Amino acid sequence: MPDTSSLMQGIRSRLGHLIPLGFNTATDLSDLYEAYVFSILIRAAQNEGGSISYKDALGQDAQYLIFRRSPGQIYVSTQAYTHAVIKFDHKPTLEAHVGIRVQGRSRVSHECDLCVLLEDEATNCRNNLYEPRHNKVIIAVECKYYTSELPLHLGRSFIGLASDLRVEEEISLFCHSPR
Repeated sequence: MPDTSSLMQGIRSRLGHLIPLGFNTATDLSDLYEAYVFSILIRAAQNEGGSISYKDALGQDAQYLIFRRSPGQIYVSTQAYTHAVIKFDHKPTLEAHVGIRVQGRSRVSHECDLCVLLEDEATNCRNNLYEPRHNKVIIAVECKYYTSELPLHLGRSFIGLASDLRVEEEISLFCHSPR
């Protein structure tokens, strides 16, 4: 079973300069797991030829990564939360965020543990103080780190989330739980 040190080792091997501190409770492991899955996504983008940079909530180059530890709005700039800017040749620029709220088809706000969306949408959301629209989300990932069997209600809530977001490309559930 992955523990704090193996999750941190995986993150450092992919992102290098990210140094998460203070992850030691069950809640912290869930947050750390989100950062771990984020690092997998970043490595996958690099493997496909994408260039990656990191920006803070004010659009400045980030010296280190700060992830939300609870759901929040993309436009909040009271903390220097960081996101990845992902560029591919001849494709629209993307942003990858941890823990932002996205507006579903029903106009209900949902937390995306990991969200990849068009940079234009993210910029408009920050400038005009609204949550990203479901139809502008490219990838939505739900992350669950459990030390016990997954409860049935998680699967049901995931199906509801996937239905309301109706992401154009992909919505995924990354889970860790013992077999």
